[in-house]
Amino acid sequence: MKRLISRNLYLLSKNKISIMLAILLFISLFYNIKLKSELDKILTISNIKGTYQNENILDPEYFVFSEGEFYRYKQFQLLDKGTYEKIYDNVYILKSSHIDEYIVYSNEKFHFYDRDKNHIMLYSKISNIPTFINVDIRKDGI
Repeated sequence: MKRLISRNLYLLSKNKISIMLAILLFISLFYNIKLKSELDKILTISNIKGTYQNENILDPEYFVFSEGEFYRYKQFQLLDKGTYEKIYDNVYILKSSHIDEYIVYSNEKFHFYDRDKNHIMLYSKISNIPTFINVDIRKDGI
C-alpha cells in the first residue's frame, strides 16, 4: 500500500504542471460557457407573442398578442382589439379605436396605462401561445 501511494505521489509531483493546466483549462471552459449563457439571456430580444394576465386576481384582464394584432379582454367580455407594431427593440405601439399607447416589454412583462381608469397595470406572460379564455373574439362587440 505504501508503495502504491508513493508511486502515485511521484507521478503527481512529476506531472503537477500538466495537472494544474488541465484543471485551469476545465475551470476556464466552464466559466466561458456560463458567461455565454448569461450574455445570451441579456442580448436575446424576446418575442411579445403570447398571452398576458394582469396582477388583479379577483377580476383579471388579459392581453393576447398574435401576428400583429392584440386583444384585450376579461373573461366573457372583449374590451379592445387592434394592432401592434414593434418600433424599437422591446418597445411596441398599440393602436385601436380606444387606445394609442406605447409599451416596453421586458422579462416577459409589460406595463400598460389604462387612461379610462387612470391606472398603470403590470401584465405578466402566462403562455407563449395566444390563448383566449371564455371569450369569443369573432364577435364585433368593439
